[in-house]
Amino acid sequence: MGYDHSLNAEIDFKSAVSVDDVLSSLHPLMDYFGWRKEEILENGLDGENSVVITENGHAVQHLSIYTCGEVGYSFPNVVQALAEKLAPLTKPGLIELRDHDTGDLENAVHKIWYGNPDEVMQAQRIHAWHEACGLLRAVGVAEETIALMAIQGGFAQPAAADA
Repeated sequence: MGYDHSLNAEIDFKSAVSVDDVLSSLHPLMDYFGWRKEEILENGLDGENSVVITENGHAVQHLSIYTCGEVGYSFPNVVQALAEKLAPLTKPGLIELRDHDTGDLENAVHKIWYGNPDEVMQAQRIHAWHEACGLLRAVGVAEETIALMAIQGGFAQPAAADA
């Protein structure tokens, strides 16, 4: 028993990270899902799950992870273990784990940060700033749309009160 999830992570690595280092950091997910190293290296997995390692020469530059389907309630702990293993190898970043079965929309997205703690704090501030700016832009667009509709007579006028 568990819940329907999706996980998305776009991970950038520091210089001189090997494929073996990346595979070692993936062990929490590999153990949980029963993935084999050969499956990841040969075809990046298939079906509901995808792991793509992008190399430049002999160093890994980027890792894309996408998973979905039913997982147990302990899965956030697996993702946290993944984040801890990634931390020394990566630039700061964010893994988004979504619970598609919850009715609690406020807590449907679990954000798990990874990387050097000082760099993560800066990345969190930047992320929060971008989210706030996006909300402000959305409010501004909504206000402009409402004003334009009012100017163009897009709103029904209230009926006059009977005298």
